[in-house]
Amino acid sequence: MIPARLALVLLALAAAAAAQDVPPAAVSVPAAADGARAAQERLRDAFRRAWNAVAAGEPLPADVAVLRDYALWPYLEAAQLQRRLARTAARDAALEQSVQAFLEAQAGATAARGVRRERLLYFGRTSAWRELLAAADGSLEPVLQCYVLQARVATGAKDARDTVYAAWISLASPPLQCRAPFAWVDVRERLADEDIVRAARFAARNGSPLPRTVALLPPAERALALFEQRLFDDPRRALARTLAGENLVARESLTAPPGDAIAGALLEAFDRVARRDSFAAAPLYQALHARPGFSPTQRAQLERSHALGLAYDHGAESLELFERLPPDALDAVAHEWRLRMALWYGQWKRARHWLAAMPQVQQQEPRWRYWRARTAEQLGDVDGARSQYEDVAQEREFYGFLAAERAGHAPKLRPQALPVDPAAEAAIAALPAMIRARELVLCGLPEPAAHEWRDALAGLDAERRAQAVRVAEDWGWYDLPIKQLSELQRWDDLWLRFPLPYADAVAQAARDSGVPADWLYTVMRTETLYNPRAESPVGALGLMQLRPLTARRVARSARLPTPSRADLLEPATNLRLGARYLAQLHQRFGARWIFTLAAFNAGPERLAEWRAPLPLPADIWVEAIPYTETRGYVQRALSSWVMTRWRLHGEPGRLLPLLPVLAPPGEDGAP
Repeated sequence: MIPARLALVLLALAAAAAAQDVPPAAVSVPAAADGARAAQERLRDAFRRAWNAVAAGEPLPADVAVLRDYALWPYLEAAQLQRRLARTAARDAALEQSVQAFLEAQAGATAARGVRRERLLYFGRTSAWRELLAAADGSLEPVLQCYVLQARVATGAKDARDTVYAAWISLASPPLQCRAPFAWVDVRERLADEDIVRAARFAARNGSPLPRTVALLPPAERALALFEQRLFDDPRRALARTLAGENLVARESLTAPPGDAIAGALLEAFDRVARRDSFAAAPLYQALHARPGFSPTQRAQLERSHALGLAYDHGAESLELFERLPPDALDAVAHEWRLRMALWYGQWKRARHWLAAMPQVQQQEPRWRYWRARTAEQLGDVDGARSQYEDVAQEREFYGFLAAERAGHAPKLRPQALPVDPAAEAAIAALPAMIRARELVLCGLPEPAAHEWRDALAGLDAERRAQAVRVAEDWGWYDLPIKQLSELQRWDDLWLRFPLPYADAVAQAARDSGVPADWLYTVMRTETLYNPRAESPVGALGLMQLRPLTARRVARSARLPTPSRADLLEPATNLRLGARYLAQLHQRFGARWIFTLAAFNAGPERLAEWRAPLPLPADIWVEAIPYTETRGYVQRALSSWVMTRWRLHGEPGRLLPLLPVLAPPGEDGAP
């Protein structure tokens, strides 16, 4: 990055010299550099103030004119236009002309994206259907998709019926804007019986109202549609009533619908119950199993659903059900969970048999190669196990690290830095889109920065895209660049993939909470890839993804100020509260990091449901975490910790000390 920085310094130097009529050599380079940085930061401050004013609907600051030549000026123009469009309920010719002029001036520019989207919403809201169809292109979010459907109907488009119907049977939670086109298509002249049945099946399974045209179906199909609606609205209750012989559909006969359709619906509803609560599913399974009329394939489907539901709850009964399943009833999920249950209950011979029965592609995954080695070791094949461990140890991930330690040596990291190419870095940093991306990052606007980043890299080859990661790290931007390395499959530069940002804030949070810095970095990376402004769909915020309620509770217990939403987007505050929350969980769950991580991701109340028989090795407990997301989270975090320890201390972390044989439930913090 030195050449790029030097270029900025020299430009500032020349500008300062020209302004004072002083030869460039007479100006101190450090002084000029400091002056350039200060001037640029003043522009950013002015931009932030103007941006916040637009967002709040306030007049622009008096000094906004200084931004006219700033790289982000188009974003400020765009923000003003977007706000005007969003607040306009009727057609406004002057506004439309201003928007059109901006879009023409910024044709293809990333800054115009938000304006294009808001103009489409404006056209939809004001029923400007022809203008909407002319401007809409590419994939659209659901609200805009529904406006386009309205436009097709209103303009009499030839494909209106087919387009509206396709959306009707694919949008599980359609926005209000779809009501009108869906009502338009829901009439007899536009739907055949099979269309109505298909739409009714989709609605029943997604909790939507049934089509009005269901009333026009023949009695058998109408009865089936009503039956399925009640069945999927409350599967457990409806199945119990159906199996008890109650007629759920008032004044409709259930004797007419085809048996296969009824059987399929019953099995689908049972699968939903089994996945949520295997205890509640058990009596339903017994009643369904005793019911005549199921084909052998359907009976296998019933047993598979029950076995999986029991396995998710670590039920021992799942083992015999899995044993009875015919091979063609086993998919990848069933293969995985029957093996997990064999491991959970220490049935190593059965585990060896079920490992061998897995499809070859599945067997080659590092996960199952590791468990093949563990199984061989448990069954006395020490030499075979060691050879297999050494094979898996070549993988730089969770199972590879475990295998290396079981083979008797440290994990193999094999770090290799990407080649340094200062000229390439300088050229990339000078791209207009990269300049804008940098300013957006430094002004706290990562989403448009990501668009600029992608635009800047679109025309570059793989080598230069990799070099761009160095450029972005210099800005203090990590999440998207790290993803870029993954997309390029450049896994070896562990310095770039595992940076150590926010060092002062991390050190302070570690001192305050007692949580080591390596674990703070681990959670930070696993949660957000070091993104301080990350926000999850459920409202978790900041580096460590704290929910506001959790953050307030932690602050209250620590006698700290109540954090606002903005506070949680500040690294120091987020780390301070996140570290204390980690410390609370760690103490609650017996200082076992596998429990702490699982509780941090899934919530502490879930761990009580994941009790283990005894004795149980902790690697098996992690393997059998019922939530796929949490299982992956814990494994990724442990893998990241190994490499973060190497970054901080020069030696990779060792996982086996973190994965002992677990104590009984309720003892030593075990869930």
